[in-house]
Amino acid sequence: MIKQDLLDYELYLDGKHIADFDDLENDAKPFGYLRVESKCADECVIVNKWTGEVVYHAFAKNHRKVVVEE
Repeated sequence: MIKQDLLDYELYLDGKHIADFDDLENDAKPFGYLRVESKCADECVIVNKWTGEVVYHAFAKNHRKVVVEE
């Protein structure tokens, strides 16, 4: 039997689905923010899987400043 966890949040970097997370505050947001801050991606979007709502958006502005919209 295969156990499958249903995770609540989807993380997208530059429009590409990267990972799913269960904890928004401690896992998903820090992961996405660090990817944008370290210039691995230009944009991070976290979507609630069940409602389709964008709950977190971070993007690089001139690759110097990271802007977060919630």
